[in-house]
Amino acid sequence: MPKYYKIEASPKIIKHASALFNATVRDILIELLQNSRRGGAKTVTMTINDNANTFIIEDDGEGMFKNGVHITLGDSHWEESIQNREYPAGMGIFSMAERGCTIEANNQYIQLKPQHFNSEEWVEIHNSSYNKGTRVTFPLKAYEMSSIDHIINTY
Repeated sequence: MPKYYKIEASPKIIKHASALFNATVRDILIELLQNSRRGGAKTVTMTINDNANTFIIEDDGEGMFKNGVHITLGDSHWEESIQNREYPAGMGIFSMAERGCTIEANNQYIQLKPQHFNSEEWVEIHNSSYNKGTRVTFPLKAYEMSSIDHIINTY
């Protein structure tokens, strides 16, 4: 009689979320631009804040928090039609797990630190006046500041 083994994902994987991604600016931009497109954005604006070493990507889509704040590794929370068409993996925001980020959408914002991505701390949801789509701000490393224009222009 054959033996069977079921492959499972360990709950411990969440503790290693930051190790699952290269976390390059290019990887992050690809993930965020896909989210903007899936959210129906017509316009995406990218801004570099040299003084704060941060990158801001803003879109005019439906807003990431239109159905509340839901960020789950491996579960994308997109509508069924998008899931059937594109098979989003639910990992895009986790590309910023080592950096942290701020996400603003639908009159709410959250500030994510690396500890939030591995479930070590609860995420506090704040009220916001931002309701134009989604705005994500994340820190840039010093060496990325000099190459960011090249990354954007080659995407």
